[in-house]
Amino acid sequence: MPPDGAILAFDTSGPFCAAALRAGGRIVSQRNEPMPKGQAERLIPMLEEMLAEAGLGWPDLAALAVCTGPGNFTGVRIGVAAARGLALGLGVPAIGVTGLEALAHGAPRPVLACLDARRGQLYAQLFGENLEHVASSGAHPPVAHSDTGMRPPAPQAGAFAPTRAVACPHEAAGSEPDETQPPPATPELTAPDALEARDWPDGLSVTGAGMKGLAARLGARFLPPPANPCIAIAALAAERRATPQPRPAPLYLRPADATPRAEAPPVLLP
Repeated sequence: MPPDGAILAFDTSGPFCAAALRAGGRIVSQRNEPMPKGQAERLIPMLEEMLAEAGLGWPDLAALAVCTGPGNFTGVRIGVAAARGLALGLGVPAIGVTGLEALAHGAPRPVLACLDARRGQLYAQLFGENLEHVASSGAHPPVAHSDTGMRPPAPQAGAFAPTRAVACPHEAAGSEPDETQPPPATPELTAPDALEARDWPDGLSVTGAGMKGLAARLGARFLPPPANPCIAIAALAAERRATPQPRPAPLYLRPADATPRAEAPPVLLP
């Protein structure tokens, strides 16, 4: 497998369908289409269009990369399932990258990466010199939610098991914490107000769509997010491809908006 082999990265974790094709160490084709729904039908045709645009075919790919979340429950499943299926059929590795890692890629440290989780909440993670690969594999067990019957499966061998990839009770409710909390060193579901009570390092930057106001409240510098997260996803996958990676697994920090009846809990993609 040549070091500059082609990598096809895609992301369906939000109201969009995005992809980037990296070959020879540079991006040769990319797409980012707003799409509230329909990613499952659009993804493969989009990838085929990009390959044709670059004069490549599926057999030319050395690896696939996918955003594992956090984000839209169904969208994350669509992307991860597609990456696994394509990788199996092509005989190439599939590499998982979180959306927060993609936001932080290339940003000066320390940087707080944030994604809008709706309902007045954010997905957040702090990246610093010693936190660079704190969630590097994208293989995270989903969070247990006792009210829905959801339970995390046992972590895969060698997979990273996050210690704070959960919604803190006082933050999810939007109330003030009893004491200053440390920054979120792993992906976390939190309320914006709760972030103000955190103990932030000097020189902090904040990145993420719509996070300029949060940066001002934290006294931090705002870094505009990349227009296409898949460019960073492809770059991170290129860095990680040299070492064995666990298969991509969805990063769920919140249960699905719609779930089956209590006696039939949803089966999560392991």
